[in-house]
Amino acid sequence: MKLIVCKVVKFCFLFMFIATIAGCIKRSPKIVKYPDILEIIKPDPPTAEEAIKKVKEDRSFSFRLEPYKKVLDWKAEFITYMEIQPPFLPSFNSKEDVWVCGQWFVLGLFESPWRVKFVRSSTLKSKCVKIEDYQLAEELKRQIKYQVERGNWYELERTVLENWIKDKASEWGLKTLYTRFTPEKALEEAKKLCGSEIGRRGATLLDAVAELIHETELTYREPTWRVAFYVQQGKEKAVFILDNAREGFSKFGVYTINYGAFYDKIPLYLADWVRKIAKERGWKEISNLR
Repeated sequence: MKLIVCKVVKFCFLFMFIATIAGCIKRSPKIVKYPDILEIIKPDPPTAEEAIKKVKEDRSFSFRLEPYKKVLDWKAEFITYMEIQPPFLPSFNSKEDVWVCGQWFVLGLFESPWRVKFVRSSTLKSKCVKIEDYQLAEELKRQIKYQVERGNWYELERTVLENWIKDKASEWGLKTLYTRFTPEKALEEAKKLCGSEIGRRGATLLDAVAELIHETELTYREPTWRVAFYVQQGKEKAVFILDNAREGFSKFGVYTINYGAFYDKIPLYLADWVRKIAKERGWKEISNLR
């Protein structure tokens, strides 16, 4: 029995040692000391104009951009930010790993066929170096532009990029970021999508309103809309709802409002939203509002 326990303990230590070595090889950090860190992370390509040119020539970026009518402006910035990760194996290393990373963020401003200004972003390959001294992190925090603590690589990059996009979009005076539609155009497309559902329930449309409820390109979700239809159904008035309707290309290649959840009974989580819309638009006697 003791022999078996010893073998198990040896195997566990061997596994932890191999995992630690593998983790080091994966990131293969270059260990540096301040102030050399700022000299090592240099922009590649060296200028904003060249970074924008690379994005313009990127095939996948062009596909993600459609549909658009014209290019209005570009912004590019080489951002230096920090990543602080907990140790992979606390028993072997009680310190946190501190990384300083640099990356080109590029943002284009475009006009849609419906005269809505929107943005699309891209990043060029990042470069990171590891700082051995944890005390150095506090000093570096005062010198870098953005820093996010305790995040994995994808979450950190996304958080920094989202903040940068919002800052630049505000400089352009944008109220929305990624949608190509005006609320009027989104409502027009939603009526096409839901016309048969409304008719099948023996209802006649009296009024409707569309609201943009979510938009981000960094989680691969299209802009999402919520639509309320105020209808006459027999002798009563009701509100039907199209929720989480995605803006994007249909299977026929048409840019429109796609699938969503259609409700002829107002769910509890949407009841307050319907009350707010009804008050704003003067909708009265809603029979299915509970």
